[in-house]
Amino acid sequence: MAMQFAISQEDVPLFMLILNDQADIGRGHVVYDSVSTLTVADDLAPTAKKILSDSNWRQQGLKKDLVAYASVVRHAREIAGVQIGHLTYSTDREARVHLHEAEAFVKDDPGASVHWKTTDGTFITLTAGQVALTAAVVRRHVQRAFSAEAGALAAIESGTVTTRHQVDSFFAGVG
Repeated sequence: MAMQFAISQEDVPLFMLILNDQADIGRGHVVYDSVSTLTVADDLAPTAKKILSDSNWRQQGLKKDLVAYASVVRHAREIAGVQIGHLTYSTDREARVHLHEAEAFVKDDPGASVHWKTTDGTFITLTAGQVALTAAVVRRHVQRAFSAEAGALAAIESGTVTTRHQVDSFFAGVG
């Protein structure tokens, strides 16, 4: 027999974040009636009861949500690209690998140049110095994204950040 719990619609995602961490949830094991009742399969009922009996479960779910959100925002900013002069360069992981290869290529032959494709599809020629500059700018951009996420996570953990808007403020200067 399934067990039912009274829970608000806004609390369901927070509850599910915690439950997903603590149990293997199969399809149909948790059903919400879209009003106020969460029905949980027998095998998950003890875990659900334990979660909901903890007076801090909402805060735990909110922290998990904010941590996941910070990661998503960091990734989006990390790969958003970076503008150097009037050109925008990709900063996704594949582009960074290619940029690293270009650095190695011009390091072996400082007089060489490379063809590079910017985000708008324009091909340009980069000298060894321009490759080094572009790579440095891209690395700084990516590191700013990770630093922003680290700051957001520390603030989430300390309890000073409790909303997605506050998480967003950590990424204001990135991307």
